[in-house]
Amino acid sequence: MIVFATGFALLLAASQGEVYVARGDTLVISGTPIRLHGIERPQNSRKEAETARQQMQRIIEGSFVTCGISDKRIGHQRIGTCTANGEDIAAAMVASGHALDCERFSEGRYRALEPKGARSRLVPSQQCEK
Repeated sequence: MIVFATGFALLLAASQGEVYVARGDTLVISGTPIRLHGIERPQNSRKEAETARQQMQRIIEGSFVTCGISDKRIGHQRIGTCTANGEDIAAAMVASGHALDCERFSEGRYRALEPKGARSRLVPSQQCEK
């Protein structure tokens, strides 16, 4: 793992062996859980949640993953923006229909990427609505 730190910003970079998908919105790099900034995983069914986790696994598989981490947390998780070989993982999750834009935190950054019908299929939680 490569770690770079400046002020409150932290960048973690990991090879595939040091990163795994905990949930459809959370990666773990060398033991550090990182919640992807601005998206929300499906919460309406276990099947949808597991499908989202599997999709993120496909996105990162064989990739070099980097995360810019903020000083904010949700519980024990750090909040970060992560890429797999330079591709924004959160954007890929939303565009594939496996996660939703969390407008409260993203300011709508990923909303246009949501496929038609995603909001009716993957019901957003109240915490993500403005």
